[in-house]
Amino acid sequence: QDRLLILWMATAFQQLGCPENNTIRFRSASDIVRAFYHQGQSREPSGTELTRIKERFQRLFYTTYFFEDKRTKYFDGESFRLIRKARLWFNGEEPTAHWLWQNTIVLSSEFSDLIRKGSIPIDLVTVRGLKESPAALDLYIWLSWRTYKLKGEAAVPLFGPMGLFAQQGTATVGPRRVRQQLKTSLKAVSHFWPRCPAELSEDGQYLLLRRPRTSEERSIHANAAILLPGVVKKPPVPLLSNEELQSCQPGLEKSFESTKPKPGK
Repeated sequence: QDRLLILWMATAFQQLGCPENNTIRFRSASDIVRAFYHQGQSREPSGTELTRIKERFQRLFYTTYFFEDKRTKYFDGESFRLIRKARLWFNGEEPTAHWLWQNTIVLSSEFSDLIRKGSIPIDLVTVRGLKESPAALDLYIWLSWRTYKLKGEAAVPLFGPMGLFAQQGTATVGPRRVRQQLKTSLKAVSHFWPRCPAELSEDGQYLLLRRPRTSEERSIHANAAILLPGVVKKPPVPLLSNEELQSCQPGLEKSFESTKPKPGK
């Protein structure tokens, strides 16, 4: 899921204190995989997992996001990308000491500014638990954001251009089917967020929300803070240039640098 990588970048950026140069420096690509292991897992990431991380990075790197406010009578749009530049080790071999801590991701100014302005309170334990269920994970993230910003109560319609399913990009194949999917996702979310302040209305047309009143009703708990592996403010080794890395060991997987979107993106 590409959404997992976006969550990792936002969390890592915050863990580093939102550096002014918008750069995330980390130990290795394997640490990104480990960040989403369930508690107690300690195995080494497989080649397949590392390949998937590489593919996700490449998709996100070349993706441009477009937003349009269709509530106005005029065109009101915006577009931006998440990553401006990246240098990543994906050779499939065990990196030498020279390569550790040499991975860098430079976020776009738009993405980094959004993180600085305010982030959604996301519980990494819940993300790990829901990572195999994209619909439930999307609902959890949406509920975390919506209830965090909520001042009182709200009834969000399920259908229509401004409804919940439209906001989540759900392809409606029938009201009964998508409503059942929502019930299934709510049940999965409630397993990790037992007192989630959201429920379906009796007529099944609205999702009823209210602002969390206690710490137990919030999407993230005080004892749930988890530091990402391989992400520290002061790495133990200096950052080397491309030339210095090439002289240490050949086989560098190419660095990505944002210039212009590929055709069709």
